[in-house]
Amino acid sequence: MRHARYQRLAVPEGMSREARDFRISPLPLIRSLEILIVGLIVFRGWRKWAKSGLEGLRELIASTWPEEAWARGLARFLWYFDRVRRPLEWLGIVTLFFAVFDFPEVPEPKGVLTIAVTWILLAWFAVVQVDALATRASSP
Repeated sequence: MRHARYQRLAVPEGMSREARDFRISPLPLIRSLEILIVGLIVFRGWRKWAKSGLEGLRELIASTWPEEAWARGLARFLWYFDRVRRPLEWLGIVTLFFAVFDFPEVPEPKGVLTIAVTWILLAWFAVVQVDALATRASSP
């Protein structure tokens, strides 16, 4: 009970300390926002390209080196990666967000949220991976 009360009081205090620090020196927050914006631009660009780009790359490899074992293995890897990339993309952007915005005054709520989101995304990855393996095994 005391710990919950402490956390309830620490969050507003931590936020007011962050606001005061921002007024004194805004550069760390501006730098964090720059990193996050670049990360979001890369995230969006990757997702846009990966929709058709991975399939095109896989077809290019399969058509250029149809007899090579390494090419078949790489094409198979790209097929699996295309199937499981979405949870990995979200895991990457969420990890970037939690790494950029670090509030040392309130580590516990952030820690619980980080663990919960990470486990949800890893469970999504596991389900998609099992689905990809089952789909690949059932295809001729």
